[in-house]
Amino acid sequence: MAYEQGEVIAPVLNINGASGDDLLGAYQAALDALREAITCMNMTSPHGRDFQTEQESVYCEARDQHQRRVKAVAEVYRDIEAIACAVHDQLMIRRFGR
Repeated sequence: MAYEQGEVIAPVLNINGASGDDLLGAYQAALDALREAITCMNMTSPHGRDFQTEQESVYCEARDQHQRRVKAVAEVYRDIEAIACAVHDQLMIRRFGR
């Protein structure tokens, strides 16, 4: 299976590898966990009231750091989602010839 440089590389279903259903289930579980992580991270977003005794720049940096962390997890989510979709597509082709 060919891929472009920088593109997420998905496993290729084959008789010697893991079952497509097992792979898809594992990726779906990872997506569920990442979705929950992002929800929890959003609940911990810095608020100015928690930095009242600090200079404003400290709150701004904490907010920026938090946003970078959420973005990083969201990027992992998108990668795992792309892999899950590729595995799903391979399963559909095997099962239904599409």
